Amino acid sequence: MTETDGKIVVHQTGAITTIRLNRPEKLNAVDREMLDALDVEVNRLHQDESVRADVLQGSGERAFCVGADLNHIATFGPPDIRRWVNDGNRVLSRLANLPVPVIAAVHGYAVGGGLEFALACDLRIASEDSSFGLPEITHGWFPGWGGTHRLLNVIGESKAKEMVLLG
Repeated sequence: MTETDGKIVVHQTGAITTIRLNRPEKLNAVDREMLDALDVEVNRLHQDESVRADVLQGSGERAFCVGADLNHIATFGPPDIRRWVNDGNRVLSRLANLPVPVIAAVHGYAVGGGLEFALACDLRIASEDSSFGLPEITHGWFPGWGGTHRLLNVIGESKAKEMVLLG
């Protein structure tokens, strides 16, 4: 079974579901449509007892996901930003709490929200060309989708502080 919702592609083979972020021309940057599609799919996965494992991956050769589409969120006012942060937090928390293992298949860039997606997964398998970071601080922002807490648990306090404070 394969379902495409434009911004994500969902493929199920037996008991394994693969979710592919599908904006390779934008390095899989997340916009509202992609976040909403992920929300729907993660909610579906919580109900699907036939699934035994999930894989999250990015389309294209250059990136797993570079986080938020900066051109998209530049149009947001304060209420939109609050909704964006709350919705992203909810989607990633639900992803992290799926009752089956979730594997991030990372290649290329996994930065900002892209790293936060990977951190919400149970396992991260990265290609040699992968690079990770939280560049939000260079924009005057702070990672808002629970990534700082998850990062601390994955790599430890000192390295997590370095990534968050230095970008």
